Amino acid sequence: MPARVEPPRSGLLGFVTAPSGKLALLDIGLLGYIPLDALAPGVLQFEVPTTPLQIHGEAASPGGGAAPTWQRMRFVVDDASNAIAVSRKIGDVAVDLAQLAALDAAALATWQHDTSHDGLADVVFWGKDATGLAALLAAPSHRDGFGWCDLPIDEAEQRADKIARKKHDHHWQVAFEIRPHSDYFRLAEAARASHSRTGNALLHDGSRGIGWLGLALPTGAFPVFVDEDAAGRLLQIRVEFTADARF
Repeated sequence: MPARVEPPRSGLLGFVTAPSGKLALLDIGLLGYIPLDALAPGVLQFEVPTTPLQIHGEAASPGGGAAPTWQRMRFVVDDASNAIAVSRKIGDVAVDLAQLAALDAAALATWQHDTSHDGLADVVFWGKDATGLAALLAAPSHRDGFGWCDLPIDEAEQRADKIARKKHDHHWQVAFEIRPHSDYFRLAEAARASHSRTGNALLHDGSRGIGWLGLALPTGAFPVFVDEDAAGRLLQIRVEFTADARF
């Protein structure tokens, strides 16, 4: 695999839009395990403009060639020079699976986490013994290790089964995933391709705007604040990855 470039310590990480005027913050990975109606009480929502919001991150450390250790994320509504006059805590966002998403709240109603939109999927594997397995299966190299892209779902499942059998037979240390081309796939691929492990992508049907996802984040229940100017205008939404809130 190519050497990782040192990720940035801070700066602009991407954009998000909420055409419905409501932005949702949540650990989107949880939708792979928990139905939306059960997860809904833990989803924070904010009324925001329909124009793009810039996402800025501030890292506590550069991360030594891996993802940064994030200290703060800011979803900037108004990047003018207005001073922050009031900061209010809105609640806490639970980051259980080390990922945080920001997207149009209306997009959650039609979210497809594991269902492929085009009937295709990627199969990717990595780990200590991945090179030997790749040679056995004639698997091409992949950004995340080895594997195949754009396979029909049935073929992807067959290849994943073969990986599992060879892993068991040889007692190899290998991890693998089937990655269906779902809504989650679009965001996760953008984040995986970034040195900051964050990225944004257009959601599938286009009408739900641009979503954003951060991977490799601290886990915990982190406080979320809104910062306003003296006239009560929302300037930014701020997530603080405080040490005492980490799991």
